[in-house]
Amino acid sequence: MGKIAAILPNEYLEHLTRKLVEEKGLENIEVHLGDLYQGLTIVDNSNDIDVIISRGGTADLLKKNTNIPVVYIRVHLADILKLISSAFYMKKKILFAGFDKIFEDAGTLKTLEMLIGTNIKQLNLYGLKSLSEEFKEYVVIADTVNFEIATENGLEAYLIESGEEAIMEAINNALQIQEYVNFEKKKREEILNIVNSVDFGMIYVSPEENVISNEIANKYLGNLKKNFLEKIRNQKSYEEVFSQGNEKYYVDLKSLNEGRKIITIRKAIELEKAERYIRKNLRAKGFVAKHTFEDIIGKSEMLKRVIIKAKSFAQSDANVILFGESGSGKELFAQSIHNASPRKGNPFVAINCATLPKDLLESELFGYVEGAFTGAKKEKMGLFELAHKGTLFLDEIDQIPFELQGKLLRAIEEKEILKVGGSSLVPVDTRIISATNIDPEILIRNNKLRLDLYSRLSVLLLRIPPLRERREDISELLGYFIRIFEQKYSVKVPKPDEEKIKKLMDYSWPGNVRELQNFVERITILYGTDSFEEAFCEFEDLLESDHLAINHNEPILKEIEAQLVQILIKKGNFTKTEIAKLLGVSRTYLWRKLKELGLE
Repeated sequence: MGKIAAILPNEYLEHLTRKLVEEKGLENIEVHLGDLYQGLTIVDNSNDIDVIISRGGTADLLKKNTNIPVVYIRVHLADILKLISSAFYMKKKILFAGFDKIFEDAGTLKTLEMLIGTNIKQLNLYGLKSLSEEFKEYVVIADTVNFEIATENGLEAYLIESGEEAIMEAINNALQIQEYVNFEKKKREEILNIVNSVDFGMIYVSPEENVISNEIANKYLGNLKKNFLEKIRNQKSYEEVFSQGNEKYYVDLKSLNEGRKIITIRKAIELEKAERYIRKNLRAKGFVAKHTFEDIIGKSEMLKRVIIKAKSFAQSDANVILFGESGSGKELFAQSIHNASPRKGNPFVAINCATLPKDLLESELFGYVEGAFTGAKKEKMGLFELAHKGTLFLDEIDQIPFELQGKLLRAIEEKEILKVGGSSLVPVDTRIISATNIDPEILIRNNKLRLDLYSRLSVLLLRIPPLRERREDISELLGYFIRIFEQKYSVKVPKPDEEKIKKLMDYSWPGNVRELQNFVERITILYGTDSFEEAFCEFEDLLESDHLAINHNEPILKEIEAQLVQILIKKGNFTKTEIAKLLGVSRTYLWRKLKELGLE
């Protein structure tokens, strides 16, 4: 705890104050005799003063030239009236000579004039070069400085004294202020400890605009500190990247309660390191693409063309939409594109949009702030933020509610997201790969997909062929899955004979590669039991019904469709758009059909 310094302008006050301090046992109060600049010298030569007690001009001077709280010893009205009665006895005019504060404490001149029934002149003699003869008509009632000037010039003068009551009042006020000062000092020390405990720049601004900063902040800001603090003075939140020398720094201001502010300053390079650590941590949590193009099984010409196209897409940073039936391998292609792209070292975050209700889907995509809804006890990052600098894979994009698609569009266009319940935008750098198993043009016509959103998502469009369009890959896929499940279940399964493979190739596989994978897993589990042959028998039944339902009709339908296209082309009266409209197909589908027929 610091001390209280009582600096008194005259011996009477010094003696009386010392007496009271000793009687009350107030050991932390030091009593000094010093008038005006003598008092200022005492303060300059002392350490750890919490509060000053003084009076008159000396108190004014100390208050003006130090940052230490000053408590004035008041002059009571009764003390003044005693001196005035002496002036009355001498039948002279009255001159109050002193610093204004003394007479403010004693009462206004008007009050005194009403009490004594005469006019009172007020003047501060301090600083006057000479006193005229007219002053000899007055009795001077003065503070210490003016009393000395008056007596030196031969004037009748009385020194204004403060009694014990006024001194004790000042002492009690000083003790209360010291208690508050110590409380604030302790709070400041705690804040300073916090500010100095971090390894980045930090500045604390109190409601009174007192600033506490650590050495790191002072170093980072340098000569910009004063202008910076003035710039953010009226800001409640603020972000900026600024350069100082060869370094770039990120500044973030947050407002706390009761008008307090915290400003953090970090080197941009340190934030980048932290971001890399977070990305590494995200990989540990599973936000990573595990597959590459080498994991795509098959050697058919159709599959090769699709892979070549996908590899070229990987070199671009444009958004991609994958169109293919369920089970055809859309996520496998999405992961492969990511791992062949410049973003491969960053997160790959996938979500199936069909698995979540609308309200939950929004908070999953964009995150939410604390208190955004019941149960939101702390802020959560959304998938866009988790995929920052990486890829966000949106499977079954057509399942996103139409009203939410607008917010998704804005996030893609502006490269920034607004969290649920939030008020500030968060910048994100995320590539979008989306997927659907329904023709996008059908989705747009049925108001299941916004045209403007589709335009943003489909800068690059990749059609994943169904397994029935690359039947020559079935044998290789079969062998691959057998090896996988042999290892998983610790069994050895002989590869099916040519007859069985032919039957497998004849089947249309509406569930595509996933259906084939499930079939192989089933026969692997059943191998060595009576059910193994049953599994193939069941498959043959399935194959027979498939032939009846699809294979007999498919060639006829394809032939009719091909003939229609050829007739319309030969007539030459129709544009490709009109032909597509007549057939009820998209221009993309028509283009593929023309290519198959050699009519493009």
